[in-house]
Amino acid sequence: MLHRMQIHFNSAFSSDRQITVFSKSKRNSTIDRQGTWRIIASALGHDPSFLHTVFSSSSSISSSLSLEERQAPTPQTKVQNCIVEAELLVYNEAQSRIEEFGSVRELQDAEHSSDKRV
Repeated sequence: MLHRMQIHFNSAFSSDRQITVFSKSKRNSTIDRQGTWRIIASALGHDPSFLHTVFSSSSSISSSLSLEERQAPTPQTKVQNCIVEAELLVYNEAQSRIEEFGSVRELQDAEHSSDKRV
């Protein structure tokens, strides 16, 4: 199962309200996708050091990037307002591959049983 997200970003709001996430069925999934907030903000130029940390600390991702890509400059422009269409996928670092689409639901079910969110 593929999980689509429509992400609304507005930097005029406080940091805990800048991101709103909707599912394909238009359900507000902002809290369910809280684990993606920092990645989204970083990709849009807010907290850009976070993505550099993620890419440099993950050996499987880092090894697939050139030295230039790993040391890419920090974005100079911060996105103020936007709507982004995205797909949520599970990346298996041990096997350096993207998992089958249904694995997102399996991961969610496992996280729900331990009272955590993806």
